[in-house]
Amino acid sequence: MSTQEPLYSKDAAEALTQRERANQRVQGRIQLVLDRLGKCESFLDIGCGSGQYLRAVAAHGVTHVVGIDESPDRLAEARRACPHAELHKARADSLPFSDQSFDVVLAAQVLHEIYLFGQPDELPRVFREIQRVLKPKGRLIALDHLDPGAERVRVRLSSQARWQLDYFVQRYKFSTVSFQEHPDGTLWLSRRDLQDFVTKIWSFGTAVEDLEMRETHCPFGREQIEALLREARLTLTEWLAFEEISEDLKDYGIELVEGASWPRKFLLVAQR
Repeated sequence: MSTQEPLYSKDAAEALTQRERANQRVQGRIQLVLDRLGKCESFLDIGCGSGQYLRAVAAHGVTHVVGIDESPDRLAEARRACPHAELHKARADSLPFSDQSFDVVLAAQVLHEIYLFGQPDELPRVFREIQRVLKPKGRLIALDHLDPGAERVRVRLSSQARWQLDYFVQRYKFSTVSFQEHPDGTLWLSRRDLQDFVTKIWSFGTAVEDLEMRETHCPFGREQIEALLREARLTLTEWLAFEEISEDLKDYGIELVEGASWPRKFLLVAQR
């Protein structure tokens, strides 16, 4: 698996790093992870990206901080963010570590990429590898996108947001986006289409746009994740749904006219 080309080109890696640094919600996600570290002397970040979690965990007092990523460009960013971290170019389905090496393994915003762009059986292998490298009673902390389901909602878009939606409909390659226009100018569309649209606007015109247009931000339901945990002999101890979609809608001038807001991300803790 390690011979595969990295998912992110150099330009795409730089664009994603800029996004991570500018996104104010990242700090909230990092705090959620720090709040759940507990007793931790050894920490592994799978898909460590720009190294923000590594830096925060090291500053929190964890002595052995390790990150892996398949992208040399992302690893270079992680090195700048956390100079003393131990970094490896590797993939999550074949971790270059001995059994029972870590107190905590973090998978932040990486499971959906493995699921969508990896081999058909790659994600279950990743969970088994995580279980293998965790110490007894060690913990997996994962956070990622959450599938909101196909229920339809009605929204009112600003003129700019309507232009952005039309652009998204034309460019999105993962699935066909459909909506129904109400006589008053509001639109009916599925939660999934709305979530994918509003969480990808930031990528328009950047080097990461093509990749974003080939993946969904609605990949997992809780049952699917719980099944993967059971197969890997990991016990779910906490599940948190967070980051209301209404926050993103407000950012882009979109009003939710009918239908309730929903959390678009999940965080879980599972124990070996």
